[in-house]
Amino acid sequence: MRLRYAALGTCAIVLVLGIVGFIPLWGQLLNLNMPSLNPGDVPEVEDIPLFSGATNVDTEKVWRSEWSHTSYEVTAPREEVIAFYKTILPKKGWAITGEANDATLNDAGLGCRWIDDTGVLPYHREMTIGVTGGVEGEFVGRTFVDISLKRVPDYEKVPVYPGAQSVETNKEAISAGSDDADYVTKFVTHAKPEEIGAYYKQALQQQGYQFDQDSLDIPKGYSFRFEDGGPHGRRVIVVNVVTEFQGDNQTRVTIEVGASNAKLSDGEVTK
Repeated sequence: MRLRYAALGTCAIVLVLGIVGFIPLWGQLLNLNMPSLNPGDVPEVEDIPLFSGATNVDTEKVWRSEWSHTSYEVTAPREEVIAFYKTILPKKGWAITGEANDATLNDAGLGCRWIDDTGVLPYHREMTIGVTGGVEGEFVGRTFVDISLKRVPDYEKVPVYPGAQSVETNKEAISAGSDDADYVTKFVTHAKPEEIGAYYKQALQQQGYQFDQDSLDIPKGYSFRFEDGGPHGRRVIVVNVVTEFQGDNQTRVTIEVGASNAKLSDGEVTK
C-alpha cells in the first residue's frame, strides 16, 4: 500500500523546522497522557496571552494544519507587540527560534517552539506570530496580529493499541525516495475494529494528526496526516491504520507510517 501525500500552500510568515532522520516506532505507548480535544480545555502552555487592548479577537480550534489560530488587532506599534511576546513566551516555556522584520512592509514575525523536557508527550509544539502595522488609509494606526499554534507529532511515538499481542515492527519496509511506508507495525488485539478506530481517532488527533478517511480506499481503514511547509519545502507524515477482523474475537492491525522528504532548516522564519 502506498501512502499518499498532499501539497500545502505557504503562509505569509512561516516557521520552518527540519525533520530528523527516520526513526522506528515507539513500541507500546499505553499511557498517552494527552490533553483533552475539547477546545475549552486548553493546556497552560497553549493559552497564549493577547496584547493589552486587543479587539476583534477571533479564535479557531483544531484547523487542518494548525491546532489553533487566533487573530486580533491593537493600536500599539508592531515593535511593542513583538517585544511583549519575546518577554512573555520564554516564561511559559517557549523558545524563540526565529525572527523576521520588514520595515518596508511594516511586518514582523516570531517563530517559537515548545518541547516536553520529560519526553512523555508524543508531540512538540510550534507557533508563529505575525504582526503587521497598517500603512494606508483607515488601517493607519492599527496593528494586526496572527498567532498560529500547532502540535507537531513525533512519528516514532505512534501508539500501539493497549494490550496488543504479537507486536512486530518491520524496518525492511523502508523504501528510500518513494512514497511507500517507512515503517510497518503489526499486532493482534481482542478489540473490535470500531473500537480500534475510535482509539486512534482520539489518540492521533491529540498528537496533531488530522483524520483523513477519504485518502484510504480500503474497508476498515483509518488514515491520518500531519502536513505543513513553506518556501523551503514541506513535511508530511501519514499514518494508516488498517484492521482485519479474524474471528475468535481477534483483530489483526497493521500500522504504516510514512514521511515525505523535507529540506527545512531548523528555526528559520521565512517571508
